[in-house]
Amino acid sequence: MEPEPTVDTSIIPEVNIINLGDKSGQAGQLLVLAGRAARRTDQTLVATLRTLDGRDLVTQEIEELDFGAWETNLALPSTFSGQARFAVDVLNADETSAASDSILVNITPDTDQDRYLILDQPGPEGVGASDFYLFFDGFANKPVDFKISIAVLTEDCRTQVSRQSFAMNGSGSWRGFVQIPQDVTGEACAIAWFGEQGSAERREAQYLINVVPKDEGAGTTIGWPKAGETIKAGETVFFQGVTVNAENGELAIQIRLADGSVAAGDVVTVGQYGYWEAELLVPVDLEGEVQVSADGGNGSDSILLNVE
Repeated sequence: MEPEPTVDTSIIPEVNIINLGDKSGQAGQLLVLAGRAARRTDQTLVATLRTLDGRDLVTQEIEELDFGAWETNLALPSTFSGQARFAVDVLNADETSAASDSILVNITPDTDQDRYLILDQPGPEGVGASDFYLFFDGFANKPVDFKISIAVLTEDCRTQVSRQSFAMNGSGSWRGFVQIPQDVTGEACAIAWFGEQGSAERREAQYLINVVPKDEGAGTTIGWPKAGETIKAGETVFFQGVTVNAENGELAIQIRLADGSVAAGDVVTVGQYGYWEAELLVPVDLEGEVQVSADGGNGSDSILLNVE
């Protein structure tokens, strides 16, 4: 009878992720990450890709290379985009963690898929303010039941504090607003999705955001139209967005030419939760690229549009 192998209890479990390149990848492709680890023979090394709200997307056991080095080629799911947590754990036999390290990774959607979801705003490093609207927008291809849902989650992205769902006519650009409760501050998550969780048709995107107290918030967002879109000369164009703590409750919006001259403009009232909208008549003789600027006196935004 062979003797049972002994466990070297002098080894102190340890694991580190060493970023050898870009911490990003495309949905459906491989994400290559590497690092170093120390473990006992009765422990395993496991890599996990986890959503910001704590759901495991991919789990994979890792075999170390020479001298404790490890490398993993993690297959990114086609159903998810945005930010996720990549974690490596030294696990005991009872699956408790003896050592762990994690990083944020960025996953871009695969727009070659038949079905996908893009979340443009709020993206990485998004900022919101308590008691104000937070603007969401993106692009959806073949959304299930033509419905998009958006939400803000707090408490390590486990508690939903705001949610909104709306219908689309089909594939294309989408936009929506959720109001952040007045008692919410600090790190939170912005999430957009369509389809039932766990289904093959599910698509979702998540980003970390920072929510500042109501009286510390500032800034303006032009939500519609999106930058780079084309508007028509001689027509009235609808604009909308969010501005936080607008000075005197007003927002100035202007269409400017390349030489800085103003082709059209207006001053509009900003709603209680920061929402604003405006309609500007585009001069009939206008053509080419123009800049649209919106300024609430406490932060501005600008986009470039094409006029034809």
